Amino acid sequence: MELNIDRGLKSYDVKDADGTLIGTIRFNPSDIGLAGRMEEARAKIAEITAAPVTGPEDLVEWDRQVRHWFDYIFGTPVSDVFFAGVSSLAFCEDGSLVAEAVLDAVTPMLTQAVEAAAKASAARIARHADAYQGSTAGLAPEQQ
Repeated sequence: MELNIDRGLKSYDVKDADGTLIGTIRFNPSDIGLAGRMEEARAKIAEITAAPVTGPEDLVEWDRQVRHWFDYIFGTPVSDVFFAGVSSLAFCEDGSLVAEAVLDAVTPMLTQAVEAAAKASAARIARHADAYQGSTAGLAPEQQ
């Protein structure tokens, strides 16, 4: 016996700036829990990267923690793909951290996915509810 459930998961190929495929991640982009987890992770990452560096071991530990928070946001091990071959704390050409570049890249996609899902949900609800608008259909006798 088998149980198949649509959890809204989608696969995304992740490429670096020159178009080289880094890997593929799979998650539900319209998971409304992503927004809360992302805000929590942003605060934790800012806290981590604001601490003074006392040695190289700090950077290794910070990278480990940042990767943990990215996996937490998406609910799956995406950090191995997002940061393949580089530290999450590596600098981009504009001086931002790779971790920041990843967040900046995924945020608009997540926003669009949640907005599209909300519209689809509203349309689905309307299809079911429209039949009952302005009528007593489905009401108990004492409610009519």
